[in-house]
Amino acid sequence: MRWAVTCILLLLPLAAVTSTLKCIRCKNCAAKYEESQAVRCASENDTCQRLRLKNGQMDRDCGRKTDCGSKSLLHYELVDCCEGNNCNGAIPAAAAGRLLMMVAPALLVVLRLVGL
Repeated sequence: MRWAVTCILLLLPLAAVTSTLKCIRCKNCAAKYEESQAVRCASENDTCQRLRLKNGQMDRDCGRKTDCGSKSLLHYELVDCCEGNNCNGAIPAAAAGRLLMMVAPALLVVLRLVGL
């Protein structure tokens, strides 16, 4: 029984974090973008994308796996895709830090329940 409670306590914060994908959304932002530009993606979007335009600029947005690597999208030279919150920006370390901060208290409670 304790094992089940331990698993639930450890997985519960993860479910809340991963329920909806968040991606950076900006136009012409190859080098300049901020975490505040992150948006929750619509349910049909399953990746974050970096879209390289033929003129050298870059857009970032939510998208679908079926468009990844595509060169056939109207104005884009290439569509790079990634999975995970804000992975199309330079923020993965910050997101991982927030996840650790959410999981750490649950882990401490579990350790106290188990008696370690």
